[in-house]
Amino acid sequence: MPADVLSLPITLDDKQETPLYQQLAARLREAIAHGALTAGAVVPTTRMLAGKLGVSRATVIKAYDILQSQGFIVAQEDGGMIIADGKMEGAAPLPPLPVAFELTEFAARATRAEETALPSQLASFAPSWDELPHAIWKRLLHRQIDEVNLEQPLPAPGSDALREAIAEYLSRTRALQCDRSQVAVFSGPTSSLDFLSRVFIHPDDIIAVENPGFPIARRIFKTHGAALLPIPVDGEGIQVEALCNVKQNIRAVYITPSAQDPTGTVLSPSRREALVAWARENGSLIIEDDFGASFRYTSRPLPSLAGIDAGQCVVYLSSFWEALFPLTRVSFAVFPRSVFEATMRVRDILEREVSAAEQAALTELLNSGQLESHIRKLRNLHAKRRQALIISLTKKFGGRLKLPRESSGTHLLLKFKEPVYDQAAAQIEQTLPMVRTRQYYVGEAPKDEFVLSFSRIADDQVDSIADQLHSILEQS
Repeated sequence: MPADVLSLPITLDDKQETPLYQQLAARLREAIAHGALTAGAVVPTTRMLAGKLGVSRATVIKAYDILQSQGFIVAQEDGGMIIADGKMEGAAPLPPLPVAFELTEFAARATRAEETALPSQLASFAPSWDELPHAIWKRLLHRQIDEVNLEQPLPAPGSDALREAIAEYLSRTRALQCDRSQVAVFSGPTSSLDFLSRVFIHPDDIIAVENPGFPIARRIFKTHGAALLPIPVDGEGIQVEALCNVKQNIRAVYITPSAQDPTGTVLSPSRREALVAWARENGSLIIEDDFGASFRYTSRPLPSLAGIDAGQCVVYLSSFWEALFPLTRVSFAVFPRSVFEATMRVRDILEREVSAAEQAALTELLNSGQLESHIRKLRNLHAKRRQALIISLTKKFGGRLKLPRESSGTHLLLKFKEPVYDQAAAQIEQTLPMVRTRQYYVGEAPKDEFVLSFSRIADDQVDSIADQLHSILEQS
């Protein structure tokens, strides 16, 4: 017979190093995972549970915050909370598994995490096929297949040649001084972020994230058992002052400083310095996702956080996705020297998913300068397209639409000053490369805010998109 929370035999030990609120969150999570607490069961108020356990309300509040961020409990309209049902919204219920095939807690967290697949309308923010160097890539890849010894095992971090080429590329483009002994190659951006979570994040660790921010990163952190702490974003990027005011011990902060996702905001120089100083003072990790750094249109990219930090508390993530997808999905990470050897011991037992031929082809693309030439060409194309889109939208909507003065990346954030009703929003998402930003937010999201991807818009489509958008909203 399933129990209720107040009847559970919960024991907390204030002599342990683990804080009481983390112990309580772990006990309740285990009860939910093992069926002692069933979906829909009412969670007692913080005052009731604190009284039963003889702890402070703050302890229970923190425990509930962890469980809610991980999807184990959900808030109700009346202010109460209930045990979550563990299913994705709108998903068909799964049949029960035989005992031998029961999912681990890790897998259970993954199934409970929010839906984060980016809609096809955004086209992965990647360039169109016609703008990719597919002929060059095909030639390089074919040559490497003939020349590279595909049976020769590669080092766990990736080929020495590619890691050396990446280090030199980062020195030229991102003011990041590193060498190959700090660089590791991964099969894609999600793979590298998952690896970081495995080696650096403990269950119940607090991870600060931008709000709004990249939803897939949130899902990965929650799957690994982290508690998320959303930090607001404004015109200068993440509000570092808000981060500094947090009293809790923050394990890491995940940030997209070069092209904040989804706003496109660039983290200001003063906040870069302040964020690095905060991380050093608090012993926290900065996970710098540098996606979008190549596409800043009004001025040169700012130095990376890892470059400012000089290898102390920043793990730098990047990829060639924005310039080369779907030709290659390869991503890479730059680790502080102090942790590289230990992390690569973990990497050594994992499957090495990037083929030797693909790594060799990418090495030649970097060393020959052809990649940087391709990126410059793309940046010029995107800059003209972006400006044409802003002009066309401004002509159609005038002051009714707020557009960013400056932003990086391959999309625009559109904020309408008039309500956009659900029916019109649905039609926009069906017909245009646009989606509402609701999935980027932790908590309530603006109803009149959209992301418009321009990476695959042809030059002769710009005015048509503005016309279609205007027509849909006029008819709503």
